[in-house]
Amino acid sequence: MIRKFVFFILCCFFTGENSFADTKPFPFTVGEKFTFDITWMGISAATATLEVFQKTKYKGNEVYHIVSTARSSKFISTFYSVEDMVETFVDAKEIFSYLLKVKQREGRYKSDKEIEFDQIKNKAYYRKMGSREEVFDVPPKVQDALSCYYYFRTLDNIKVGKSVFIETFENKKTWQLEVQVLGKEKIKTPAGEFDTIKLKPLLKFQGVFINKGDIYLWVTDDYRKIPVQMKSKVIIGYFTATLIGIDGATIIQGGL
Repeated sequence: MIRKFVFFILCCFFTGENSFADTKPFPFTVGEKFTFDITWMGISAATATLEVFQKTKYKGNEVYHIVSTARSSKFISTFYSVEDMVETFVDAKEIFSYLLKVKQREGRYKSDKEIEFDQIKNKAYYRKMGSREEVFDVPPKVQDALSCYYYFRTLDNIKVGKSVFIETFENKKTWQLEVQVLGKEKIKTPAGEFDTIKLKPLLKFQGVFINKGDIYLWVTDDYRKIPVQMKSKVIIGYFTATLIGIDGATIIQGGL
């Protein structure tokens, strides 16, 4: 249960049509970092982060290097240790993926994989520890499981009662993802009180997050769409991820 929810925290799946206006401030920048406390039935289970680590070059293309981590709490680690890291390298102008790297260390489970995208030939090169490379056809400007969230933040056509979509490659397949925009709520966290948009991602990635039970996400109701809270019902109880720290983001309305 922890492994599934932790990976959801790392890979915030979102969808949409890019219509971010040039006149608006860009929704994220290098140095931005969010920290989350993940609890299960009121017990602190893990800490997760999302960070725009640096702006660099990947095969001659200017990219954002974005890193997400998750680490189990001291109590949980005594019987189920989690130490995961996901990295994505996304085009700095159009926010689509060139490379995804996943390192998972969860209990006895160990996995390393890499997906490299040729955005000219529309190919995905899937490499997993202990397996041969596999090649898949992908649509133009395809997203990976982490880049989706940062792409989502550039959208300005989010409307309550509507869904947004995008094609994302994960688990050796391109998926048509949907996020339902449910409404607006005020959410209070240790990082502040926020006006938010409530979303319901419909996840279908077999082997990453089995779509059992509802998942909800609250993001700030402004141009940055910062994740404030996430909830997921599991077989016993539920997981909650709550924003507890913000670095590298300008403080504006609603406590941010």
